[in-house]
Amino acid sequence: MSNKSWLKVAMVVLACGCIVGCRTRAPKGPSEGTSNLTPIDVPLTENIGDGVPVTDFKGENVLFDYDSFQIKPSEVAKIEKVAEYLLKTNTRARLIVEGHCDERGSREYNLSLGDQRAGAIRADLVGRGIAPERIGVKSYGKEKPANLGHDEKAWSENRRAEFPMFN
Repeated sequence: MSNKSWLKVAMVVLACGCIVGCRTRAPKGPSEGTSNLTPIDVPLTENIGDGVPVTDFKGENVLFDYDSFQIKPSEVAKIEKVAEYLLKTNTRARLIVEGHCDERGSREYNLSLGDQRAGAIRADLVGRGIAPERIGVKSYGKEKPANLGHDEKAWSENRRAEFPMFN
């Protein structure tokens, strides 16, 4: 084989290696280790949502700052009410923590951020004594806005977590 042929073969092998080695991944969410939860801790949301919706409790939405999944001190009381209901009033209820974002950012980024928001609240509830298997997480990213506006008021209402519950 001539030097020119070897060079072509080497270039093809190098190009194939780059294509295989540069595969992109979706942003990590709580089930992939970006929060305090391990994959084993996160149940399948489909199993959590089987059953009759709880109608005697409607948790308030927990709101988040822009580009953040940190629970604000002003929102802790809302999570405490959910925990109290699950621990004292309805010890069989299960819930899905749904993470939502405002319209800014890519779809993939917002799905990841919504996952992190839901995971942070789930971790808080587990820390308050709720059994992990009673809590699922789901991210809607920016796909289900609470407010259809395009200003700071709308965005602040859309950066939220919701708590649908099931018996």
